Amino acid sequence: MRYDRVQLSGSAARKSKAETTLAKHYLIAASVIAFVIITVAAFSLVTDALLQRQILASIEENAESRAQIWKERLFRALPSAGELIRSGFGSEEHLQRLHDPLVLGDILHFEFFNADGKRTFTSRSSTFDMGEALAAQENESHKHSFAKAVATGKPVTTIFHEHAYQSSIERYHAISETYLPVVAADGEVIGVIELYLDMGHFLETLEGAFQFVGTITSIGTLIVVLLPVAAFGLRTRQVLLADRKLLELTRFDQLTGTLNRNSLSEFMETYFSSHDDPSGLGILFVDIDHFKQLNDRFGHAYGDQVLQHIASALMKSLRGSSDLVGRYGGDEFIVLCPNTTIAELRKVHQRLAAAIAARLEKDDIDHTISVSVGAYVTTRSDTERLALHAADTALYEAKRRGRNQTVEYAPDMEVAK
Repeated sequence: MRYDRVQLSGSAARKSKAETTLAKHYLIAASVIAFVIITVAAFSLVTDALLQRQILASIEENAESRAQIWKERLFRALPSAGELIRSGFGSEEHLQRLHDPLVLGDILHFEFFNADGKRTFTSRSSTFDMGEALAAQENESHKHSFAKAVATGKPVTTIFHEHAYQSSIERYHAISETYLPVVAADGEVIGVIELYLDMGHFLETLEGAFQFVGTITSIGTLIVVLLPVAAFGLRTRQVLLADRKLLELTRFDQLTGTLNRNSLSEFMETYFSSHDDPSGLGILFVDIDHFKQLNDRFGHAYGDQVLQHIASALMKSLRGSSDLVGRYGGDEFIVLCPNTTIAELRKVHQRLAAAIAARLEKDDIDHTISVSVGAYVTTRSDTERLALHAADTALYEAKRRGRNQTVEYAPDMEVAK
């Protein structure tokens, strides 16, 4: 009996020890799992916060870059802009030019302030109701941003989402407000330009891209905990892909897939700076007829489909990979055809007319779309500004003649315009 009791006691001890060891294993496993989950969750939260911060920083950087490019073009097109900003006085011709769509570009709205904070000029816009935004300029945020831009001599940008000015920017997902200091040759800040830009498509694209990157990064972090070497290679590849995607975002218009305005401008600047004889660059300045009325009647979703339809027709009309098409702003597109003649350019816009003639039937809406086109082929004496002006003048003439047609530039149009 003693032996049996000892044997039973030993069995119980071994069972108890096994249960204790198993409990320790479960505890260790649970601790490891909890550690991994907490680590991944914490990393995900930190990553999400960092990505949101990076998204905001990227949008601000993009907005400031676009605003800076616009300011430089403004001063090239209107050398007297500095005096207008300082005093508010300028010739009627110069004031009218500030309302020209070619000057406004993709800017929703802009204002000039002198160094004392007095508003010296306000642009007119048919598509952007400043409403509350103008009233908000009297608040502390406006004063702070203005003062900071004057004091530092650097741009100051704020991003507003839909809830910021609900009645003012109802159709915009996000808007940037940038204060650009205007600095004289002696280093004195003579005033500030305030610019509003539609950043909605850029924001949505960035959020989608970064959300994907964030998800993959969280999964990658789990792998890092378990398989450090394999995870390192995976995350490196993810970073490279993300960088490449972000690079593409800065070059293309995300709605239409065409080049954006900055890419077109870079090509034009490179072309004219690298060619002693810039002749032979074909330019088609394309504007969708009655686009605002179309948006008002059928809605902005249908308007986006029209923009995509026109972009597709433009890309199908190109001669080859050397030709470029980009969205210049709003409902305007530009086609660039290097090494061409007016006869070859005619073939391009004839193909475009045929491609656009097809009716766009979407969401039970049957509507015939038409465009007005200004055509121009550069000559030896042209500059970037003169070439775009000629194409824009031809576009203006096409509209004046009743729209839905292509007009080739002729010098006598300058008088008519």
